[in-house]
Amino acid sequence: YADASRTVFKKSTRLECMMQDYPKGLDATAKVGFTTLEVWAAYSPVKNHPDEARKKHESGDPSHR
Repeated sequence: YADASRTVFKKSTRLECMMQDYPKGLDATAKVGFTTLEVWAAYSPVKNHPDEARKKHESGDPSHR
């Protein structure tokens, strides 16, 4: 994001498919479950500039925010 308001992106971005929409397309009798993990245990691709990633790491902020 461009600033703390988190309302403007620094550069254009793409919207991606949301996996949480998948169950909405299933039959009403389908069984759906989920697994939650602590942030440290989850795969988190980083697309930050190296300087920004360093700041996030130093502040303890997760890399995916």
